Amino acid sequence: MLSREIQSASICLASLLLCVAGLWPSASRAAHDDQPSRQYVWEQTCRHPLPEEGSFTPQEQWAWRERICIGKPANLREFAAADTADCETDKHRDWQEAQVLSPKFLATIFFTEPFRSAPPAPRIQITCAWVKEDLNFSNYTLPMELWFDDSRFDGTVELTGLRVEQSLTFDGSRFAKAINARNLAVAVDLRMRRAQLPSLLLRGAHLGGSLTLSGIKISQSFSARSAKIDHAVLLDGGARLNFADLSNAEIGRQISFKRSQVTGKLVAHGMSVKGDVLMNGAAVFNTVNLQSSTIGDGLAVDTARVSGLLDITNAKINGELTLNLGDQPPGDVAWGPGASFILQNTTIGALNDSRTAWFYKDRPNNFIPLDLKGFTYATLGGIGEGNSENMAQREVDWHLGWLQAQTNTENLFTPQPYQQLAKVVGELGFASKRDEILYAMRDSERTSNNISAGRKTWLTMQWLVIGYGYENLRALVPFGLLVLFGVWAGRFAESTRKISPLKRFWFSLDRALPFVELGLANDIEPPKNWVGSYYYIHAILGFILASFLFAGLTGFAG
Repeated sequence: MLSREIQSASICLASLLLCVAGLWPSASRAAHDDQPSRQYVWEQTCRHPLPEEGSFTPQEQWAWRERICIGKPANLREFAAADTADCETDKHRDWQEAQVLSPKFLATIFFTEPFRSAPPAPRIQITCAWVKEDLNFSNYTLPMELWFDDSRFDGTVELTGLRVEQSLTFDGSRFAKAINARNLAVAVDLRMRRAQLPSLLLRGAHLGGSLTLSGIKISQSFSARSAKIDHAVLLDGGARLNFADLSNAEIGRQISFKRSQVTGKLVAHGMSVKGDVLMNGAAVFNTVNLQSSTIGDGLAVDTARVSGLLDITNAKINGELTLNLGDQPPGDVAWGPGASFILQNTTIGALNDSRTAWFYKDRPNNFIPLDLKGFTYATLGGIGEGNSENMAQREVDWHLGWLQAQTNTENLFTPQPYQQLAKVVGELGFASKRDEILYAMRDSERTSNNISAGRKTWLTMQWLVIGYGYENLRALVPFGLLVLFGVWAGRFAESTRKISPLKRFWFSLDRALPFVELGLANDIEPPKNWVGSYYYIHAILGFILASFLFAGLTGFAG
């Protein structure tokens, strides 16, 4: 009877333990719902202990035997009996020798059998560790997921050619020297949130997931040139960089710089992004080079601050170029005193901006210098615009200010920016604005210094006579004055003085109209003195004026 009671109690206790074990991962996930799930499978004893003969320090023995080998996270602050299990990597005075791990120990448990297969789950988490020596894992294969968080690395870290079959994480860690991870291959994600280091080299790396560098601080340089990231690149959340190079990188989803700061240059020449490039959310930039980049969705630089050059020459953006979302507070770009924007030969789907998005921050109504040569866009306004105005709805003076913000137009006139804007504005139903823009284009060409004298004369005559073909009725004024002058000149010849003023008018009109014989003054004898010579000039001037009118009406002006 007693044995049955003991057996029943054992079953109840086992059931209770199973319930607790089942609830623990759920509680863990709830506490860390902003991070990828960390679930641990624990064992009671380590099946493969490390050698005891002085090869490894007590903390390394503890980290392996009491934590990693049985599937638990190893927090070296626990072994050091510190007041808190949290690590502040900025405070070097709080670090203790009992937190030091050697490269030999790490290489043994990561890459040497039977140790690398000993943990019950393919995951190792180490926190608050101090690695004093150089770490070289080049060309190794790491079969498990590795979390090396809130740790301190005093030497160089070489990860060139390292292959990681899961994810690799260095969240909150501090590196005294550069990380060289050229040609790194990570099957899932590489995460270095809130990490601090001088340089990070990921040239030629391939990530099967995302590159998450939210809140990272890189004091010298970051390079992911020619890297391939299958999912997203997150350089957001207050990230601080001095120099960043993403040239020729391939990114499968989006890249985000929200609330980040790049104090030097951001170079992404030839970058390919299948999603959005988000340079918004109060991000701060100095010089940005996105030349020849391809962006599958949109480029958003609203609510950002740009103090230098933003160059997207030859870029192709299938979606929107967004300079403002119309949010409250206003989301315009804040252009610094030395800012300029180059859009030469750039192609975008839609231009979604606000009327003040092109102005200097401290000089309202003053456009920043622009280069719009070859800039093409299918429409104005965008999906996220709401009810705010798009560029086509603004007054023509704004349009002309935007076009004339181009640099060196007085010495190098280019009609394409005017023609592009006029085309899209006309397609959106603003025909009169289209004509005013094209009229201003001819004015700008006529006053430019890089056209020939003949072209300048031709344009000047068009301007005077027919308003470049947009004010063709203007030709009636000089033509009418010519006819009236012919009436007045007829008073000084014997044959035309004796006829009535009305008949003299028909005679003058008949002479001024080329290729048209009205037959209204056939009985009038042509004058024989200087008046007769003038009427030949009269006919030539009439022919010229009629030619201009014909050119304007048929579209040959320009």
